Amino acid sequence: EHVARSYVNLISTAVKLGDYAQARRQIEDSAAYFAPRDLDSWTNYIRWWQARLDFERGNWDAAASEALRLVRARGVAPITRICALAVLARVRQLLEDGTVTSVTGRKIPMRVHSILLHGDTPGAVELARAVRGVVEQAGRVVPISRQAND
Repeated sequence: EHVARSYVNLISTAVKLGDYAQARRQIEDSAAYFAPRDLDSWTNYIRWWQARLDFERGNWDAAASEALRLVRARGVAPITRICALAVLARVRQLLEDGTVTSVTGRKIPMRVHSILLHGDTPGAVELARAVRGVVEQAGRVVPISRQAND
């Protein structure tokens, strides 16, 4: 438990400070530590930090996919589910309003031209469909399959 909390503190601090390389290293290290010890609850909590990291780095598809996975998975702690929903809210804001909110609370215009969605994990197709549904519902990004051929 103490090691798990330490990883959370290291990762959350790195993400909040914008030290994304350090955050990614700590996420990878924590996964290697948690897996053989069946620390699933901690793994899920770290995964939401991964989703936030992906969002902040502009990997919106990965952020949305991971957040949706956490929201839909069984046995995920309520705090982790809430944090994942916050990531999805940021993605939705980007798609619907064309803005992102800075750490100071200022809304910054952001034009989205495309979203690349990929994955080969179990449930990847279901997650891709869910992300596509959110994107299409927002109406700001048109899937390539629905764009007119020029």
